[in-house]
Amino acid sequence: MKKIFVLLLLPLLSFSFIADWQPVKIGDRVTVKFPKEPKFEKISDKLKWASSFDANSICEATLTDLREYGIKGPDDIAKNFSSQEQMQGFGIGLLSKIPGGKAISQKNTLFNGHRSYEYIIEVKKDGVIDRYIYIKSLFVGTDLISFHFIQKEKERSKNNQRFFSSIKVD
Repeated sequence: MKKIFVLLLLPLLSFSFIADWQPVKIGDRVTVKFPKEPKFEKISDKLKWASSFDANSICEATLTDLREYGIKGPDDIAKNFSSQEQMQGFGIGLLSKIPGGKAISQKNTLFNGHRSYEYIIEVKKDGVIDRYIYIKSLFVGTDLISFHFIQKEKERSKNNQRFFSSIKVD
């Protein structure tokens, strides 16, 4: 009887474990949830967290301290990153780092009172669509925090929505 109970309970426990995403603090004021404990690394001037949900999707967050680029505070963010032209320039720089990438959507908005750029990038490999990258770049204080969800399908998956909706700013 105990063996049957354990066998019936095991799938429920494993689903519960999978369903509980891991909250991770990005910088001093931002939290986001990853599907599992993300891998952390420092890449030149950025800190990066990455975790995959499955073979077809990856969640990432990067943090760049903009003081290293002469940004002194929120007033500099407002001055340097609020116009549509500045967002387009930012997007051009972003696309230069993604071979085969093309912005199919871009949006300049506010997220909880903080400047945010949102992009959907279509990436082709050998002329065929290979993946989509959903990006939310968020300016908080002097930090640029970029969230990426990379997936094969164009339509936002439930995990894509869950990742972006888990972003919290203190």
